Amino acid sequence: MHPYRLHVISFHIITILIYIHYLVGKILCELSQRDFSTFEQQHLSNVVWAYARAEQSPTALFDKCAKEVVRRNAVGEEFSPQVLTNLAWSFTTARIGDESLFKAVAAQVDTRSHLRAFKPQELANLVWAFAASAMFYTPLAVKLFDKVAVDMSSDKNGYKAFSPHHMSIIAWSFGKQLTKLLSMCLIIKPNLFIHLETLSGSKCTRSKTIQYLFHKCSNGQDGWLLSS
Repeated sequence: MHPYRLHVISFHIITILIYIHYLVGKILCELSQRDFSTFEQQHLSNVVWAYARAEQSPTALFDKCAKEVVRRNAVGEEFSPQVLTNLAWSFTTARIGDESLFKAVAAQVDTRSHLRAFKPQELANLVWAFAASAMFYTPLAVKLFDKVAVDMSSDKNGYKAFSPHHMSIIAWSFGKQLTKLLSMCLIIKPNLFIHLETLSGSKCTRSKTIQYLFHKCSNGQDGWLLSS
């Protein structure tokens, strides 16, 4: 590419980035003045999801969101599975370990008689968020993992809809809870065999994939699932 073109492209890219940085600052300023009680729950989760996705973690914004979620949970508002998952995922991704937020999310899950309303990606991301955060050793996380394990052991929940990727994320998450890995293997491993048999039809492929998965889980290698 000609040096002049490189210069022009570089100039415009930097100009755009400056304006984006300015706009982000203006939005943060506006959000800091807004009453979050007027936001729908989807709006709350979308705000923190957007900043987490952009690898930004304005503490004041996340704290304000957490307080509103805790308030709504206290008055009995029921959050949708997608909102709960996005909240937990966003706080973990932004590396903000607000225990009150995770307690509220766990409480919302605990009040449900089953987890059928959660889509495969939502349930996988939810357990990942707890496992990858600083909350994964706390009693509230243990209770949530117990509920997921019990629910997954039920044939009524239709876990054949889960892809191998979803199952591997759940397996990794339970791998962080080392005391529960063996019990979850009994639930997840058969499902992986079923899925891999359907997708590949190769016993050799199935065997190698499962060995690789549980090797990763047992060694606690973080981040491998993000590239799978």
